[in-house]
Amino acid sequence: MAVLGSYLVVKCEQCGKKYGTSPEKLKKKEVTFPCKECGNTVTAIRPDETTEKVDSAQVSSMPDRDENATKSTLPGMGLTTKFLLFTILPLILISVAVVFIADNRMRNLQRETIDSSTEVVKNISESLIAQISETVARQTRQYLFSHPDLRKEDFNRDIYFKKVVLQKIGLTGSTSLYEIAGDKGAWLTWADVDPALVGENMKGVTGTLGAHFKQYWDVVTAVKAGGVSSGVYKWPDANGNLRDKFAVNTPIEGTPFVISASIFMDEITAPLQVIEAEGYQVAEQIRITLMIILGGGLLLIFILLLIYGRSLTSKITRLAGWADAISLGRLDSEPVKVRSGDEIGELAEAITRMQESIKLSIDRLSRRRR
Repeated sequence: MAVLGSYLVVKCEQCGKKYGTSPEKLKKKEVTFPCKECGNTVTAIRPDETTEKVDSAQVSSMPDRDENATKSTLPGMGLTTKFLLFTILPLILISVAVVFIADNRMRNLQRETIDSSTEVVKNISESLIAQISETVARQTRQYLFSHPDLRKEDFNRDIYFKKVVLQKIGLTGSTSLYEIAGDKGAWLTWADVDPALVGENMKGVTGTLGAHFKQYWDVVTAVKAGGVSSGVYKWPDANGNLRDKFAVNTPIEGTPFVISASIFMDEITAPLQVIEAEGYQVAEQIRITLMIILGGGLLLIFILLLIYGRSLTSKITRLAGWADAISLGRLDSEPVKVRSGDEIGELAEAITRMQESIKLSIDRLSRRRR
């Protein structure tokens, strides 16, 4: 037994075949193994400083390597882990950024669309109410001039007059008629779908409206200047709850009377609220679908990269084991077959050429020493 550089060399006593391995590979002080030539038991003893050192030309072949010899001793992550980490992590970050930006843009677009739609619908509705107020005012003027004997106290009792003046608007709206008072006179209602308001001073709702009365009164009395007035004010519904009401007041030409067409605002905006809720629901479904697609895509990419990475690292590991076996002197080891047309295949061919070259070099050295 002798030491060749950093390798332990032992010789079969029966056939003289020599084997070499690294002393650090010996798990025990004394290791036995069968000779590949004759089957005789060869004993390898971990050497000390007094062990004889020999020249490399004396070694014909090396023994089988230790079962753990192919394991990497390099610290850190494996190639597959690094491959997945540096590929998947950027994709995840990019996907999260895309989802965040797309979601933010979608929410802004949805909000802008809903706001624009609401404004358009409100403008159209207000325009229609203004047309109704103008039309009823014109029809009322014709009726009053064709019935000069009709007193204002009888407006709400005249069936035909009520059919002209009191028009239904949607589900919560209607038209009514009130009188413009003089400087000291009262503003009185003479035709309304609510009989309790007929003949009453319009200031009588002060207690009902409270702090909201001024807003109501400004809209009603703005016609005193002779033009059409419109606006939103609080008004009690059938249950006594104060709700926003939109009204357009059109003076009847040649008379002290005014036609008021009004409707509760939530009747106008209720369909828009339904559309808004449905829009948010659709947007949420789109966001969930987008996240599922991105998540599924990332999972598929991860699986494909994992399969490819393991296949790649498996080939590299086999080639590394083969090269390691050659480094231990196993020049007769079977070449690793790698079916690959890329750089891995070129590496396998290079190792094959290296193995053949080393074998030829050792053969030439052996012949020279004979």
